[in-house]
Amino acid sequence: MNNVEIELSKPITAHGETLSRLVLREPVAGDLRDFPMGLEKIPFSAFLDIAARISGVPPSSINQLSARDALRVAGVISGFLDVTAPAGGTPPS
Repeated sequence: MNNVEIELSKPITAHGETLSRLVLREPVAGDLRDFPMGLEKIPFSAFLDIAARISGVPPSSINQLSARDALRVAGVISGFLDVTAPAGGTPPS
């Protein structure tokens, strides 16, 4: 899978710049360290942690995402991992 670019509904600030798009690359094994896997539900915070790792955007900037954008990001990550997205998130097709 290639990188996925998400047009943000509300810009965020990262590295002193305003971002209106977020580019997520497909995670590699190292990005998934400490990511909970298994039958239990995956906490939303885990998706945000991975989003920071695969976008190159600091966690403090990821925390600025609107709820809608954060759910879209979680949906993309779910699609990369072939797991169920949190409620409201939609994995890429």
